[in-house]
Amino acid sequence: MLLALDGILHEARVYRNRNLNKRLEYAFMAFVHVIVATGVAMVGTGAGGLAEKNAKASNQTNLDVGMALLEACWAILTIWALWTLKDCSEKTIPGVMEGKLLLHGVLLAMVFVGIRVLYGLIAESTQKRNLNPVTGSLAIRTVLELLPELITTLILVFVGFRTRYIGGYNRRMVETGET
Repeated sequence: MLLALDGILHEARVYRNRNLNKRLEYAFMAFVHVIVATGVAMVGTGAGGLAEKNAKASNQTNLDVGMALLEACWAILTIWALWTLKDCSEKTIPGVMEGKLLLHGVLLAMVFVGIRVLYGLIAESTQKRNLNPVTGSLAIRTVLELLPELITTLILVFVGFRTRYIGGYNRRMVETGET
């Protein structure tokens, strides 16, 4: 979800501000991808190690650091999205309204992704049985895992559907030489 939000946030930034520094944008996207990939790998390594009979202390450390990386990435993306929210001066350019819709969708989805990531961090850090993402309470897993992911997906699908013709703006701008 974090990578999807990063990509959609990038699209929103491109449509809201045509004069973005492309190097900075792609460097930021690469940074987020590396942080998320590292976090997921560390969580997987740590969780896999903890599932074994002879769990090591380093497995819990890997799990905690991986979850902290994912939480940090969520915070960075949220700040980046809020920074993008500032007033756009190019309101007459086609695609700006769609970019605004994409941005608002990302910000709304960030709330639910934040709930999911925070739940994962708390569940793995405390190691409480009822918070366990695999064997914990069905109600907790549904409310804190399934619903945030489902709502996030529905938000992104809705926003994507509403902005489905945005590619036509780009083609027209390239054909008329407005870029």
